[in-house]
Amino acid sequence: MRTPTEQKERPGVGTEAIQKLAGELTDTNSTKRLGIIRISDAAEAYINDLASELAIGAVELWQLPPSLFAFYSFAWADGNASAAAPELERLRWERDLWYFCANNRGKRPSDFYRQHTNELWAEATR
Repeated sequence: MRTPTEQKERPGVGTEAIQKLAGELTDTNSTKRLGIIRISDAAEAYINDLASELAIGAVELWQLPPSLFAFYSFAWADGNASAAAPELERLRWERDLWYFCANNRGKRPSDFYRQHTNELWAEATR
């Protein structure tokens, strides 16, 4: 928890700090064509501090304003999905291997590897 002095120096979540900083956002019309959204240095510092406090447990998710909570939720879902992708791909490949072995009597995993490699080469040389 922050001390009352820290609370005065840098207002916490649930105060007017977000509204105040939102007014300091720079105009994004000129930066949208570049694909970059810029915010003021004060807003960036505040969000960075808030993220650090969230990471160490000084602030909890329920304390975030709805817009930052939505941003956090979208980022978490995207990161979670991309982290699971390699594992899911490995499980699918393993499923295909065992299906091949179960439905092709006399064939071994090495036959599946060979067939799989041949299909990949055929696809790559199209």
